Amino acid sequence: MRKTFRVLAAGSLIAVAAFLLATFGGSVLANTSISPTDNLLVSTASYLGGSGDDSIQAVDIAPDGTVLVAGVLGGDYSPAGVTPTDLLGGGDGGILRIEGDGTDILSMARVPGSVQDLEINDSGAIVACSGFGVAVFNSDVTAVTWEQGGSTVTRCGITSDGSVAALSDKTISVYDNAGAALGEFTLTDDVISDVAIDSTNQLVYAVGYNNASTGGTPVQIPFLRAYDFTGTEQWKAYDWTADQLANDLDSSLADSRGVRITIGRDGELYYAGRTDGGNNLYRFDPQTLGQQLNDTELIGFDDYNQTFNISGARTLTFYARFNPATGAIDRGQLMLTRLSDGGGNSISPEGIAADSDGTIYLTGQAFASIDDRDQQQINGQAVGTYPGGEAYIAIISPDMTERIVWTVFTGNNSNSGGVGRAIAVRDGVAAFGAALPTDVRQLTSNPLQAGRGAAADGYVAIWPSREEPSVNLSTDTVNVQEGVLNDRFTVSLGSQPTADVTINLAFATGEPSGAGVIGESFVIAPDAWNTPLSIPVLAVDDTDEEGNHSDTITVTVTSDDPNYGASVTFNGGSGTTNNEITVNITDDDPTLLVNGGFEVPLADGLSWEFISSGDNQGVIQHPAVLGGSGGLLVRADDAIEYVRQDVAVEGQAGDSYTASFYFAGRGVSDEGILGIRLRLFSGEEAVQVAACVYDGPRGDFEWQLVTCTITADVAFDTIEVAIGWRGVGEGLAGIDSATLVQD
Repeated sequence: MRKTFRVLAAGSLIAVAAFLLATFGGSVLANTSISPTDNLLVSTASYLGGSGDDSIQAVDIAPDGTVLVAGVLGGDYSPAGVTPTDLLGGGDGGILRIEGDGTDILSMARVPGSVQDLEINDSGAIVACSGFGVAVFNSDVTAVTWEQGGSTVTRCGITSDGSVAALSDKTISVYDNAGAALGEFTLTDDVISDVAIDSTNQLVYAVGYNNASTGGTPVQIPFLRAYDFTGTEQWKAYDWTADQLANDLDSSLADSRGVRITIGRDGELYYAGRTDGGNNLYRFDPQTLGQQLNDTELIGFDDYNQTFNISGARTLTFYARFNPATGAIDRGQLMLTRLSDGGGNSISPEGIAADSDGTIYLTGQAFASIDDRDQQQINGQAVGTYPGGEAYIAIISPDMTERIVWTVFTGNNSNSGGVGRAIAVRDGVAAFGAALPTDVRQLTSNPLQAGRGAAADGYVAIWPSREEPSVNLSTDTVNVQEGVLNDRFTVSLGSQPTADVTINLAFATGEPSGAGVIGESFVIAPDAWNTPLSIPVLAVDDTDEEGNHSDTITVTVTSDDPNYGASVTFNGGSGTTNNEITVNITDDDPTLLVNGGFEVPLADGLSWEFISSGDNQGVIQHPAVLGGSGGLLVRADDAIEYVRQDVAVEGQAGDSYTASFYFAGRGVSDEGILGIRLRLFSGEEAVQVAACVYDGPRGDFEWQLVTCTITADVAFDTIEVAIGWRGVGEGLAGIDSATLVQD
């Protein structure tokens, strides 16, 4: 009899007391279509890259909803099923087109250098800039419309009529829709960090900062300016001289910088800057020296946008909406994080965008910690522990009176944080891109590739906020052990239903005696649609020696709301309709193997023989192991490495034995093989062999069940069980919960 597993009934005390998640606000803002939430429902969150150092530096949304991401995507990176197109001679720069629902990579173009910026206008024309200069591409990035080379261009923008602004060092060039020059001018400022262009007002905008000294104290002064296309200044904001600050404000102002500007989908000008303290320029009107902004212009509603209890130099973010024709500020807001003791801490901006209703999107790097950090989830997955500065996104209501979303994507076991490099939105569909050092781990959901590469990687997340009916499963695999409640999955809905939605569970093995929960149903009410339903999974404990095995949950829904009928879309699971969850079950009954859980060091000489090369591997004690407190750690280096154990039996022809183990990986490369080998011996002679190769994911992956069965043709007296790998060049493997049972 195969063992089954149990899903706790919704009314049980354990389920109610321990596993109901907090209800997040479900109200819809009057001035935006996005519901505030601590559980961001993404269509995909995925690493992007190959074996080399990769990063995502730019993102935007096309008029048809397609998402474009760009940056460094090295020569060995090629998405499955996609043949890259070389443009401008090809290179390590990559531009990907991704379905707006995050399900597929549509195409890839290779260009020289690292793509630093990218923007799409309302006609679908795409401007991108890099070491090749600046170029405009057609809407599917298969052809170059025009290019201007000769120098590295770091920032660029495009208008609805196809005019382009490009920043190369301190020189701003403006082109028409055919690439003909409309103007070029060079600024003398210390740092110019971004440009934007507006066809309505026929203006190009520049942002950055200058180094100065007030009363002998060094200070960085931000600027925001508008020019006509020939370089004649039309207006400016901030941009005071050091003497003006010293005479009219304060000689001890914090350093401040202009970082990013963009024309929002609403046609307004949006600014993101930073400052190194509460005593900063952003408290004042940017065009009237010394005039403080009032509380309808500088919006503060909680501890994370008001500058008190700040010790030492901390980097704060400032974002604002400006009139693009005059430079008058509409409103702005400061943002900071808070330490556990309430002290202010640092957050910096790297990207800003705004939708047609004025909803503001930000990304960058946040230090400990954003508001309610440890309550944040991505598709029902809790974010990992704080590793240091980490990539964040923030979505701010148009009137700046509410943060709709403020989250990080940090995964478990991340040794450091990444940086959000770019963010974009169009009609509610949003995406952000990040650059991740080698030791950064991010949460993934419905990923576009199986895992991260061994070096620095890019990362993208897409979240269509236009709420569409869907059933979202947090995982396609759970791991349980007999008698131990040690895993769960969550179910959430993609939109608010008009009636109760019943979640039905069916199991591949049928109803086992005494479980009483097969076909158990759970109800999600309309007012709780965006609260993930947490379902714990428990293996039924018995005395049968069955070895490790797996089963399948199939999830279906019923509702009086026709949008949640039999044809509703499922996300996150496996199977042809993404509504299945594999349950890996660890048997806790005796097996023929000694120390199958690797709880005892292998040097005891009583269980396994370990054949390995290199140091720092063997039995470890770690909370991430599958069962108990111990597991086996193996480091890849192209060698043959394995553990083996001989089991004495009195075997006859026809006897069948099954061995199994669980395998997890970190950075496991694609080459080589790993698995189980079973050999039957009669005396010293090997009389039969069976080898079973693992064919699951590589890269980073959680515990996977591997099994192997052998049926004897002749009598035998010993079974040799060997578990390991050969020819795998890189990565770490965890091996745990090995069993051998007679079938």
